[in-house]
Amino acid sequence: GQAVRQAGLAARTAGQAVGRFLSDVNDRFRQPRDAEFPAQPAMTADDVPIELQELRSSDKPGVYVVIGSAARVRTGPALNSPQCALLERGESLGVSEIRGRRGRLSWPVQGWVSLRTTDGEPILQALQVPLSTTL
Repeated sequence: GQAVRQAGLAARTAGQAVGRFLSDVNDRFRQPRDAEFPAQPAMTADDVPIELQELRSSDKPGVYVVIGSAARVRTGPALNSPQCALLERGESLGVSEIRGRRGRLSWPVQGWVSLRTTDGEPILQALQVPLSTTL
């Protein structure tokens, strides 16, 4: 009962996000008819709503290891959230949730970290160990 309602709500929320996103894409790429309506800037990956980032992500929660030089841990998912820790290369960590290229840490500290850079370079590498087996 409740799980079905929650799934329906999640699908409806994602559907609304898709609608808003497509409307924004249409607005940005519509050709202006005269100088009164300047062209909109091109869309970037940062313009993609979190709900849609989750839909396209193939990353899964689990155990990861830092393979970049270091991984900044922030208090929230936004890149401008305050930094609360720095994980060194080779450290392992538990990722309990994925939002786009960001992961929520459950250990060794709580916070959010990027799985890869904006250029797509990996910062973390998933290990083949499900998170549930480590708890």
